[in-house]
Amino acid sequence: MWDIILALLRADWFLKCAASCVWQDEDGEEDVLSQVRKTRGSMQQ
Repeated sequence: MWDIILALLRADWFLKCAASCVWQDEDGEEDVLSQVRKTRGSMQQ
């Protein structure tokens, strides 16, 4: 399962799709995946 998750995190199309997602609550919305590039950079090492 982790192989699939890590492969998705390395795929540009998935990162673009996931980065466009927002969390909406009573305080407004938040881009919960705005740090995806930092995560991706640390995983490629």
